[in-house]
Amino acid sequence: MLLERCRRLWHDPELWTWLPAGLVGGITGGAGVAWLFWGWPDLLERNTCFALWLSLGAIVAIFACAAGAGLVFLIQWLVKVMRRLRTSPALAMWEPPEPVAELDQGVVSTPGCAVALYLPLICLCGAISLGLVALAFWQVPFWRVIGMMALGLPFGIAMARSEGKRLQSQGAPRQR
Repeated sequence: MLLERCRRLWHDPELWTWLPAGLVGGITGGAGVAWLFWGWPDLLERNTCFALWLSLGAIVAIFACAAGAGLVFLIQWLVKVMRRLRTSPALAMWEPPEPVAELDQGVVSTPGCAVALYLPLICLCGAISLGLVALAFWQVPFWRVIGMMALGLPFGIAMARSEGKRLQSQGAPRQR
């Protein structure tokens, strides 16, 4: 049963859309939790109640996983929009363009508009993701960060896979 599930996941056409986002999200989420527990906030060593530091850890994990996965998803989306905007009409005749909601609704009309729309979000997600990873490696022992990153991977992959399914169900095109 597990082998069959792994085979189906490997042959999933959306695998290379959500897997990199899940890996980055899981690593970022694990690093954020490691920093919260053993870094400057040091919640495990303070006299805080179990429910408080556990709930704060869950919130940071969700927030950091979303930032890491969002970084990869937004970069993939920007590349897809730029590729469609730069495809010549003659080439588009032979290879039909993938539908992109922002382009079809007229929100994005030029490559510069696409960059202006997505770049601030990419920078924000990148700053959060890279900042948490850098803080974790700077303030927490290496083995604790690596352990929390390993624990964060399944959560990040599950979050990115569900987001990839949601995008696909809304009519978003498949990545190539």
